[in-house]
Amino acid sequence: GGLELADEAKEAKAAKEAAAAKKKAAAAASSSASKSGIQVIDQWESFTAHKSADIDGLAAKVGKKVNDGKFKAGSSTMCLTLLKALADQMTKEDLQSIEKLLTQMSREKASSKADTLSKENKANNAGRNKKYDVHEELDEGYGDMDEYTPEEWAAWEAQQRKSGGW
Repeated sequence: GGLELADEAKEAKAAKEAAAAKKKAAAAASSSASKSGIQVIDQWESFTAHKSADIDGLAAKVGKKVNDGKFKAGSSTMCLTLLKALADQMTKEDLQSIEKLLTQMSREKASSKADTLSKENKANNAGRNKKYDVHEELDEGYGDMDEYTPEEWAAWEAQQRKSGGW
């Protein structure tokens, strides 16, 4: 509760200070660049979001930068910061759709982890006291032998006898 808000306030303050420092650096760079005839163009300042594709492109670039970074909790921190910054502009329906998406992602992550654990447990569960279903194990390795009719088996056995395979 209160501790999270204090942390968030500290993060917001740090972000504002970083933005202010960036503006000062950009102003200094532009003043020195204008003296030398070099023009500095800040991509962020020139960015405008007119279409959904603009937002998608920006999100992809930011997502790549955050994922490539070394801060492990960067993605969750970025998402929470964006949600808090845009909360005033969002409708209840927007928030509900985000909630549904997060719930779905959480379920998929849990399901994926459960599948992995299940496979690992199955592989590690082979032991001296394990009861094996020989028919099932052979079917898994060689296919379902019940798929052949008695006539097909008889023909195969006759072929084996002729060729000396038996």
